[in-house]
Amino acid sequence: MKITKENNQYYGKYFEKAVCSAINKEPFDNPTNFNFPIDDIEQMNNDAILCSKVFQNCHAIWIGNQTSNQNADILVNEK
Repeated sequence: MKITKENNQYYGKYFEKAVCSAINKEPFDNPTNFNFPIDDIEQMNNDAILCSKVFQNCHAIWIGNQTSNQNADILVNEK
């Protein structure tokens, strides 16, 4: 996977949302208008599943678009 400075924001947003989806056991979706290569999507989804294994019986919310009034990109169990 090659992530450039120009497309880093799309990869970051996709992965953060994928981690939330994996934690919540929801389907993955692409919240960006960026056209990712299928291999990159598969790798990010698999990595998100690995990250989600740390959080058992939890609920995650992506708050990444609220950077001006939040200290994180993801809330897990409201923390």
